Amino acid sequence: VQTCALPIYKSTYDFVIALYGEPRLQLQVRMMIDATLDLHEEYSAHLEAQKEGTHGMLRWCAERACGNWYQTIVKMINRMTGPDTAERLKMTTPSPFRVFQPDDPVLEEESKLAKQYVKLVMTLAANRVWSQVHFGLVFPYCLARIMSPNQDDKRRAQVLLRSLTDAILKLEDRTKVAHQKSPLHRLLCDLGTTEWVVTREIFVQGIRVDWCYNDVELRKMAFSLSAGPSTTKYCLENVISTVKDCGQRVQKNTRNMSMHTKWMYAGTSHYAPAGGVEQLQV
Repeated sequence: VQTCALPIYKSTYDFVIALYGEPRLQLQVRMMIDATLDLHEEYSAHLEAQKEGTHGMLRWCAERACGNWYQTIVKMINRMTGPDTAERLKMTTPSPFRVFQPDDPVLEEESKLAKQYVKLVMTLAANRVWSQVHFGLVFPYCLARIMSPNQDDKRRAQVLLRSLTDAILKLEDRTKVAHQKSPLHRLLCDLGTTEWVVTREIFVQGIRVDWCYNDVELRKMAFSLSAGPSTTKYCLENVISTVKDCGQRVQKNTRNMSMHTKWMYAGTSHYAPAGGVEQLQV
C-alpha cells in the first residue's frame, strides 16, 4: 500500500465510490492483487499443511529448509514479466485503431503505475527471500533438510551440513586469534545460533556420523525440532506471553522478599558483577 501511495478513506463506502470513479485507483488495486496472488496461494497451502499433523509438519519444515519457497518467487517474477501482464491488469494496449504518441498522457500515467507494480513485486520477492533463507542455511533450522522425502534433497543436505559445520568451526578458530575489531567477530555474531546448546549438540552428533541422513539419533533431533507446530502463535505469541508471565512473577516474588534476602541474593548472584556491581570476596 505504501508503494502504491493509496489515499486513506473514512469508510468502505467512500472507498467503493472512489474506486468506481477512478480508473487509476482500479488499476492500482488490480496490481496489488496480482502481485500478491502467488503469495496467497502459498500461504493457503501452508495453512493446509498445518492440519496434516506431525508428519505433515515435518515434511513442510523439510521442504521449507530445502528452499521450496523459492518457487513462489519464480512464479511472481514470471507473472510480472509474462506477455499477458498488460492484458491481465487491463492496461491500455496499442491497436490498429489507436497509435500512442510519446507524450500521450495515458501512456505516461500507466508507465508510472507499471513502475510501481514492478517495485511492489520486487519488494515482496526480496522480503520473501529475507524471511525464509535462514531456515535452509542456519542451524538448527537447516537440520530439517535430512527429513525431506526426496532422496536427492537428502544427499544435498549431507554435503551442505558438512560444509556449513566446517566453515563455522573454522570461523570460530580464526575468531579466537583475530583482532578485536576484525570483521570475523561480527560475522560470527551475525550467525546468531552457533552458541546455542542445541546447535552444539547437533554438531557433535553430525560430525560423529559424518552427517549421515539415515542416522537414527540425528533424525530424532530433526524430528523433535521440526515436527511441532510452526504457527506464529506457537513460535512468537506464546513465547512472548511466557516471558511476560515470568517477568510478572519475578516482580511479585521480589516484592515479597525480605530486605536481608535481597541483599543476600545481590551478594551471591553471578549476574551482579556483569552489571557492574562489585561483590565482597570471602
